[in-house]
Amino acid sequence: MSRHRFKLYLNRYNHALSLADDGAFLRLIWAVNAIQSGMERRARGIIEYPREAITQSIPDQYTIHKWELETIIMSLLTISKDRPRKGRFRYLNCNQYRTLRQIAHILRQVENEEYGLAGSSEDVFDEMHRIAQRQFGWQRGLFNVEVLYRYVFVYGQGKCAEYFKERYGISVSTFLKVSIAATLVIGERPWQNKPTVGDVGITPEQLDKALAILSIDLDEARTKAGQMVAQVRQNGRFRIAYQPNLLRQHPIITTKNVMIAPLWQLIIYRATVGLFHDIQTGGQALITEAGHNFEVYVRSLIKGYLPSFEPGGEEKYTYKKNPIDTPDILLRKGGKIVAVFECKATKLTYAAQFAENPFDEAADKYKQLVKGIFQIWRFFSHARRGIFKGDPVSPEAMGVLLTLDSWMQMSSGLRDRALAEAKTLTELDPEITDEDRRPIAFAAASELDSILRVSTDNELLQAFTDAASDNYRGWAIFEVRRDAGGPLSESKLFPLDFSALLPWFDDISKMASVEE
Repeated sequence: MSRHRFKLYLNRYNHALSLADDGAFLRLIWAVNAIQSGMERRARGIIEYPREAITQSIPDQYTIHKWELETIIMSLLTISKDRPRKGRFRYLNCNQYRTLRQIAHILRQVENEEYGLAGSSEDVFDEMHRIAQRQFGWQRGLFNVEVLYRYVFVYGQGKCAEYFKERYGISVSTFLKVSIAATLVIGERPWQNKPTVGDVGITPEQLDKALAILSIDLDEARTKAGQMVAQVRQNGRFRIAYQPNLLRQHPIITTKNVMIAPLWQLIIYRATVGLFHDIQTGGQALITEAGHNFEVYVRSLIKGYLPSFEPGGEEKYTYKKNPIDTPDILLRKGGKIVAVFECKATKLTYAAQFAENPFDEAADKYKQLVKGIFQIWRFFSHARRGIFKGDPVSPEAMGVLLTLDSWMQMSSGLRDRALAEAKTLTELDPEITDEDRRPIAFAAASELDSILRVSTDNELLQAFTDAASDNYRGWAIFEVRRDAGGPLSESKLFPLDFSALLPWFDDISKMASVEE
């Protein structure tokens, strides 16, 4: 790797995008997204492309990955335009698939050279964590019924829901309904007028309020994107692959009374995962409520998939005349506690995803995870010593640190550090012994749903045990289940009822059923 090649490729990349008309290039990205998302018919007549480009295969040589499109869009919005001048002047041809494919190829060269200059052999596992944060959401899919239910349950009820409606004039439930309908309509063609979605019971006023959250003017988008990148450059080392993405805040771009969602899948992301940023502005009380909602959701999910379990909430007991809380969830079977969960609903920050040293850059967030591990080990100690007088704890019971986001994804280093710091906390109490520091499995909510779908109760517990072993350090828990847990059970349907939480869901489902 050389700095000369890096600058050469970066200059080529920047120059190509400097020649692009923003509107035409966003249309090109929209069309390629359609072609490679199973909706090729929508792109016919918009751009020219070979049959080989119609693919959804990740390793295919014609695939332009969605995460690469995110990066290219941010580059488009932040690179200065080459000004037209007298004489011959080149413009980027935005009517050809091959134009975007060539830019994606140059981007990969830039990323490879940049990692060669910034990375090291010792950094490879940290780099895997950053790659996973960039790619895995797209690979798993941003839009499914479990995601919709989870985030509305966590952020769309109680005081959280009241705050959102006071701030925007629209309920979380209605915002999500409009967002799904808008995804289906705006995803139908690029650069269109404001959509009409009244046939599913959405009023013009509701549509306007939702679009005010989802959309941003093109000129404002360029300004805001530049500010986001400048802040990253100021706070640490900037890497082109890991720059922030404006479209995750405002997935719809508008100009001259028309709009486009080049990656329309991010509309649903903003209406689900993105709700955290709305709630966060309402103060700690709302964050606390969301955390409680997350715990209730997890208990309902486990019980729904595996009725033989009894997942109970935290309980209070007394230690040295002081009230103590158990971990958030005590999982029982046959009258015994077979696993204990600490649940953390904190949203991943940009620093936690992509910083060179995520643990230090997002220290206050990771300290919450450390505290969760400590609370699990303290509970096992108190149970062993008879301080906790509830149901007996199985000798095989272990701890699970469950997060709403994938905080420890593909990173044994982050997990090891969290365990080491939690062990340091326990050393302040000499009565907490190695026996009490039982194995800890790390999982995100999406991973829990994935393994619950294909596991019996015993297979679930074994997956936790395997995931905490040295053989699977840094593995995603679903991959552990598939590799070590034997044949996967037949996939079960999502067990929770949408009717109370999202009463309009069947209407939208009918609208979606006419899609390809």
